[in-house]
Amino acid sequence: MIEILWADVSGLDESGASFELSEYRREWLAGVKPPAARRAGIGAELLLQRALRRYRPELPLPPRILCGENGKPYPADCDLYFNLSHSGDFAACAAAGQTLAFTSTCLSGFLSAYGDKRGIVLLNYHIPAGTPCII
Repeated sequence: MIEILWADVSGLDESGASFELSEYRREWLAGVKPPAARRAGIGAELLLQRALRRYRPELPLPPRILCGENGKPYPADCDLYFNLSHSGDFAACAAAGQTLAFTSTCLSGFLSAYGDKRGIVLLNYHIPAGTPCII
């Protein structure tokens, strides 16, 4: 099972935040100044928290995030793998029961770079106007 959660984060307001973020995300945000990048990072973690609430409701939120030897973050005490991504006003979280890689980006210059790779699946999707966000 792989699930992709997404949200439009353009209206996310961190000044009146009614959410808690992991220590990992707070440390990441300390080095991020552009408001759009901050909204994307916050939105991505909120999507991860939603996935954890759905699949591992026994885990406390915000999650405790650790990093593996290769630097890839993962939730402590949990067998749910995740990958966060963002592009423009959208944030995404892919969650699965196995290691995965996922990215969201504009089409120009990206897809052609991966076109000849084996074992990589590229999803090309369009989010119609008016599609509800899940945050």
